[in-house]
Amino acid sequence: MKTVVKICATVVALMTCFVAFPQTDRLQTGRHILVVTSYNPDTRSTSQNLSEFISMSRDRDPSAYIAVESINSLHLNEAPEWKTRMSDILAKYSGDDTPDVVVLLGQEAWSAFLSQDDENIKRMPAMCGMVSRNIITLPSDTVKLDRWLPESKDIMADFSDFNIVGGYAYEYDLDNNVGLVRRYFPEVDWIMFLTDNSFGGLNMLAWIKANARYYPDYKFEYMDGRVQTFFDANKQVGMLSRHSAIFCGTWRVDKTNDYALGSTTYVLREANPDIPVISLSTIGLGHWAFGGYVPEYKVVGGDLAGACFDYLDSVAGYEKKINIIPSHYVFDYERVIDRGIALDELPAGYELINRPLSFWSQYKYQVIASALILLVIILAFALTLRYMYRINKLKDALLVQREKLQIAKEQAEDASRMKSLFIQDINHEVRTPLNAIVGFAQIVARSEDPSFNKYSEIITANSYDLLKIIDDVMQLANHDTGLQLEKKEISVNALCEQAFLQSEYKRNADVEYRFVPWENEHLVMSYKNVILVVVSNLLHNAFKFTDEGVVMLRCGMMHDNRTVRITVSDTGPGIPNDKHEAVFERFTKLDGFKQGAGLGLAICREAARFIGGDVTIDPDYTSGCRVYFTFPV
Repeated sequence: MKTVVKICATVVALMTCFVAFPQTDRLQTGRHILVVTSYNPDTRSTSQNLSEFISMSRDRDPSAYIAVESINSLHLNEAPEWKTRMSDILAKYSGDDTPDVVVLLGQEAWSAFLSQDDENIKRMPAMCGMVSRNIITLPSDTVKLDRWLPESKDIMADFSDFNIVGGYAYEYDLDNNVGLVRRYFPEVDWIMFLTDNSFGGLNMLAWIKANARYYPDYKFEYMDGRVQTFFDANKQVGMLSRHSAIFCGTWRVDKTNDYALGSTTYVLREANPDIPVISLSTIGLGHWAFGGYVPEYKVVGGDLAGACFDYLDSVAGYEKKINIIPSHYVFDYERVIDRGIALDELPAGYELINRPLSFWSQYKYQVIASALILLVIILAFALTLRYMYRINKLKDALLVQREKLQIAKEQAEDASRMKSLFIQDINHEVRTPLNAIVGFAQIVARSEDPSFNKYSEIITANSYDLLKIIDDVMQLANHDTGLQLEKKEISVNALCEQAFLQSEYKRNADVEYRFVPWENEHLVMSYKNVILVVVSNLLHNAFKFTDEGVVMLRCGMMHDNRTVRITVSDTGPGIPNDKHEAVFERFTKLDGFKQGAGLGLAICREAARFIGGDVTIDPDYTSGCRVYFTFPV
């Protein structure tokens, strides 16, 4: 995860450099603006601000040259390097390339700039965006970041030695948020402040620690993501008493440096759902926090570009100052109602989220659609009345036809039953002499006279073919009359071997048979006879239409662990794609010169579907024919 985030941020940063106007297109008289971004994991906000800045700059001065750089601030543990990265970037732009103004986007880039000691850098006109009023300067390489307690500074009061000519900053407000606790949770005397292992989190932590002394009636404790994992924080939240409240600062990264904690505030909520939660930065709003006095976060890139060119153009009345973006109260409707607080008791000018919409606002389009549908129904009803009389006249005629059809159906069912009984009788009568023929043919086969062996093989093969046709007809009769079967515990590998023995007589001597059994097989519950019929029929067809090559039988369990798939593939002529469904119809033969009644595949599909399975042909197999037999277990 860390590697992916770092690569993505680096790629985006490099791409952004090429968005700027190229150096070769810069006019000698054009203004030069250098934009340095943090490009922390919040790259979406950075990209939006940068895009608006460039767009507005093109509108104000198409000849202006804008260079974009990034310090690539990914993790807090890299903070000691940012100061050097910033100085290296600024060193690239010197002499004729010295920028007329430097724009810093992001808290990390802004801090890296304000941490510089070079007087030439301090004299550079600078503007800021996407920053807060409170700031901490960067540490030295020797500082242990998990124990570092930096001093919180005010960018409007503590950096008079820098040439700050403008910008836009957020201002976090502890007083108004403590006021919410005093007003709505008077039982609270312990405030737990939550921050993560990021530069923004550490910046807020330093600011809170600097200002907590002004509220002696509250004890402030800290959940610091630099030394705590999410699991540590979750455990600590669960142990808080009813006299405690949580102030949310930032919460994206714990001490493992993984950017995967955006949704973990939902889990923290479940650890102690009754604890009052106040958000200072919108973290937790909408699902966890009761509310908070938070900045009105917005994209300031366009405004920042306008201020930049107002400064460069020396617009009359331009004042060098950092503009503070307003803050406002935001409350969660569901949390307010759960606490039993009336809406008119909330501070003036508040914003309410998660408030249920009115019926009309929520269902306006549904109501309009319903009205139109009702109108259509009324028109349809009027037309229905017009045809009602005609329908009633046809009703009696339909009833008469229905009685006739019922009689015909019963007669057809009787005929089907008689047909099945007839087939069974014929099977009994024909099978006896055929078995005798096969028996005597086998006796002749044992003769030492080669001519007898040849003729006996012909007798045996044709006798088996005749028996196969009779078995096929019997299978169809059983399916038509609704054959009742019961599940048994079976071995799929053993059934496949038995099916091969029943169909081996059809195999040409030039055809190789391969069997790939189910590895790690276990017994399953299914219909033994049905599976045997399907597999033997598929092998019979494969051997019949394959003169040379390979016939392969493969079986195994599919990925869902509930379906067995048996595959029969051959190297025969195959089946055209437009005939893949036709061959499953009864008495369908693609080769009229081959023996058989065209019932094998029809029996296979009907038998497979009888047990909830199916038989299909693989349309992508081009070396012959490959058939899949699947059934549930």
